Amino acid sequence: GAGPAGLVAALTLLQNGIPVRIIDKDPNPRIGQRGPGIWQRSLELFNFLNVPEVNDLGKPAPLIRTYKPGTLEPLAEISMIPYMEPTPTIPFHAPKVMGQQLLDVILRRHLEKFSCSVEMGTELRSFEQSDEGVTAVLAK
Repeated sequence: GAGPAGLVAALTLLQNGIPVRIIDKDPNPRIGQRGPGIWQRSLELFNFLNVPEVNDLGKPAPLIRTYKPGTLEPLAEISMIPYMEPTPTIPFHAPKVMGQQLLDVILRRHLEKFSCSVEMGTELRSFEQSDEGVTAVLAK
C-alpha cells in the first residue's frame, strides 16, 4: 500500500539499489489527516533517509491548556515534553505534528527522484512464491 509505512519502505529499498513497485487499490491518494504525531525515532529515520522536510515542516506538539474550574479562563499551558537541547545521542528531543496528507506528498516527491511513483487503483489479487521469485497477479 501507499501509506506512510509503504512509502518509507519503498524509499529505503530504492536508496539501497533494490527496485520496487508500489501499488494501492484506492484510485486516488487519501485526503485528510490521520495519525499526525511523528515521534523522535521516526524523525531520526527521516533524517537518515535524507528527508529533512519532515522535521523542517513538522510543527511542535500543541500545549496542554488547563482552565479554572467552571470557566473558560485559562489557568496554565503545559508542554507535554520538557525542552531539551539536541545532543549527538538524542538529536530529536520532541515529537512533531504533521498530517498524513502532507507526509505522503513529501515521501512521493522523494520517490520521484528514483523514477518511482504509486500505481493508484491497482490491487494485489494473489501471489505465488517459488525458488525463481514471486509472481503477483494485479488488477486495475
